[in-house]
Amino acid sequence: THHIPQVNYLCLYGRDDPWVVPVWGQRAYFHLDIASQERRQEQTRQGIVNASEDHSIRYWEVSPAGHCPHDEVPETIAQVAEGWISSLEGGFGVDTPKLSMTESAIQVVKEDDGRKIRAYPRDDSPPRDVGEWAATALLRRDMEAAREKLGRE
Repeated sequence: THHIPQVNYLCLYGRDDPWVVPVWGQRAYFHLDIASQERRQEQTRQGIVNASEDHSIRYWEVSPAGHCPHDEVPETIAQVAEGWISSLEGGFGVDTPKLSMTESAIQVVKEDDGRKIRAYPRDDSPPRDVGEWAATALLRRDMEAAREKLGRE
């Protein structure tokens, strides 16, 4: 059998980004997730072994944060990134505060200046307005259709 390396992807999005709204990041996450699932199915058909296939593609939003969350809320970004890296390494990493990648609920990080920032995975992100709600609804419809198609193959 062959081993094809897994590509890992973490997207951290500022929930309040006025220029590149979160639904665009969600769309990128969706396409990467579907491509990853298709790749795994193809590998299974070919008898190719892939050791790491779970939780390597993640999409998280942070709020309040805008277009440059790494500048606006650096401690939050650092903790989410450290939690993600630690989850890829099987829980081994430097001993710093980090968010759990296994929890699906909103998590709160206190920035150095005292602000409390929320961080949450894609599925816990509510739409900001009617336009985003409609775009998210269409995206979810497309996701379900693609996953249903994958299930039939």
